[in-house]
Amino acid sequence: MDPARSAALRRLLLVSLGLSLLATLKPTEHIRPSNLSSAVNVTENVPSNISTPAVHSSEPLDTPPTRQTPVQNHIYKLESGVGDPSQEAFRLDQELLARGWDAKRYPWRMIQQGASRKAILYGTAWAQQMIWDHQHPRDCRDAKVLIFRTGPSGIGSMLHQLGQALALAMELDRVLVVPVKDTLLQYYDKRFCPGAHSWQCWLQEIGPCAHVHGDVMKVDKPYTQTTRPVPTRFHEMLAQSPIKKDFWLYWWRAQSITYLLRFQERTRHAIDKLRSESLVSCGRHVNSSGMLAAGSMATFVRHGFKSRSDYIRGMQRLAAGRQDLRILHREVAESNASFQYPAESFAARNIFVSTDDPDVIKAAQKLCNRGWNVTYVEKRRGNYDPWMHLRPGKAARREVLSAFMNLELALESDAWVCTLSSNWCRLIDELRMTAAAKASQPFLNLEKVPCKAGKPQCYLGW
Repeated sequence: MDPARSAALRRLLLVSLGLSLLATLKPTEHIRPSNLSSAVNVTENVPSNISTPAVHSSEPLDTPPTRQTPVQNHIYKLESGVGDPSQEAFRLDQELLARGWDAKRYPWRMIQQGASRKAILYGTAWAQQMIWDHQHPRDCRDAKVLIFRTGPSGIGSMLHQLGQALALAMELDRVLVVPVKDTLLQYYDKRFCPGAHSWQCWLQEIGPCAHVHGDVMKVDKPYTQTTRPVPTRFHEMLAQSPIKKDFWLYWWRAQSITYLLRFQERTRHAIDKLRSESLVSCGRHVNSSGMLAAGSMATFVRHGFKSRSDYIRGMQRLAAGRQDLRILHREVAESNASFQYPAESFAARNIFVSTDDPDVIKAAQKLCNRGWNVTYVEKRRGNYDPWMHLRPGKAARREVLSAFMNLELALESDAWVCTLSSNWCRLIDELRMTAAAKASQPFLNLEKVPCKAGKPQCYLGW
């Protein structure tokens, strides 16, 4: 064989061998950027009786998914999407779904008890670690600080304000700090949490830099201080995501709330105790050691809301397995997509009702005689908004713990009927997409808000 022909044959064999080797590589076998190796490790010293930590950057998925089911969600483009599997944010979300949240850092009951994880809001795993890293600098002596005091309002509104303060802090490269004593915050009980007159009474520290010194900035209205309500560091990831651009702020609110609303151990135990004492189903106290039954539906009815029949109608449609329930109202939707789910999912007619209105509970109890199993929290209710009349002390403790317990019970459900113009309903929606890993489950928004041109997000109430 002449030398030229021999060389050509060798080149052909090398090319064939290279193609064969490439064919053996799995789609998930990518080299990750070094600066993200720590951004996905959310492990802590977790006790052996608690579920495994959320994400490990050094381990690939046990079973890499070959085909993803689109997430059905009102803030996704065309109300349904998957995301780009080649993106780091996508891969980290899949690992989080496979392994679960860190139950010590995010001590929700459904996480501690290893509830099934169905779908998560795109970019959640990556965002949570980015926020954690920002709020936990290596040396607080070098950290610039932003102090935020919460204005008087309902608990849902205050938490959303705190989330926007976090956005401002990240945008200005400052660590967010809340004062140990916030005179504007009335929701604490000094007997329950001596020395803590702020969110530290209930929640884990939002960061270790509590002793303020050096470069300090104080704000009380973060939403007026910045034209970038979503920290710039997330923009590139979001631009490659299935999230509608007009809804990046809603995505951020879900991420900030997920980080901020993490119960400390004392609060966790108090919620469990209150649940064992006050959870009622059709007038009878129920065993509260587990979670709500699979296929439960949850609703939150605001005080004085008149159209109660709309809530019942929505739950009846879910129980009937209707497949024509729109993901988003026609007036603001980008598609005609409707929720697809197994028709028998909600046939058992288990519902959880959260409200401060005693008339709503009376109406819900009547459903028990019509084949429904109605669960609610037994508490003192009146014809007024309790949050506008609270003062520090035992009453504040009871209301805050009851609110957190109602929120957790709503997240244990698998479908929701709510009005997204309500801060509390948005809180449920945001956390069911992240901590509860139910981003694709049916969420029926009852309230239609006429939207002006160019403002499709107006139905959210802001």
